[in-house]
Amino acid sequence: MQRTRCARRARRGPPRGLRAICAPAAALGMVLAAATPAGALGLRIDASADAALPGEAITATVRLIGVESAPTGGVGAFDIRLDWSAGVFAVESVALLSALGDTTDVLAATANGASHARLTAVSLLAPDALAALQGDEIAIASVVFRAVAPGRTTLGPTLFRVGDALGAYLAVDHFEGAVLRVVPEPGSLALLGVGLAAAALARQPRR
Repeated sequence: MQRTRCARRARRGPPRGLRAICAPAAALGMVLAAATPAGALGLRIDASADAALPGEAITATVRLIGVESAPTGGVGAFDIRLDWSAGVFAVESVALLSALGDTTDVLAATANGASHARLTAVSLLAPDALAALQGDEIAIASVVFRAVAPGRTTLGPTLFRVGDALGAYLAVDHFEGAVLRVVPEPGSLALLGVGLAAAALARQPRR
């Protein structure tokens, strides 16, 4: 599933850098990759829980930290891919949050498959408006997972590009992913215990 929105020009700053781009995720990646590193920040994933029973949901919030290290004091664009094990969790929804402006101020797109989600956004706000909107830590996306089968998976980025309000690439300082687990139903553990006990009795020598 993919959705794309082009915003109106209200409250935009002068067309410059990434703010002048109205293009798909591929074009955003090309612009960010070609720019010169200008700062450092990190990514952290906060999960509502680290374990769930089959059928239960876990919400993961993706945050950028150290945002004020950007020369313009804000993040103006990002292109991030998250990966996980599809056999353990299934993605239920992916939503971009308002850290780069509301829906009229951001060109955004999301795309997800069974084991990954791609998050892309470009702010159309002027640098001063963007800096006023953001603090040193911003929540950029929310992903809801549904537990499928017992196991564990690491949720983390395999692609990470971020630009400041003027389009300069920001170097990534560190990542903090999340380890998510699906645990068996209590009833299934009890049945397993009964089965193991029965097997142990069956192996005992007869008198």
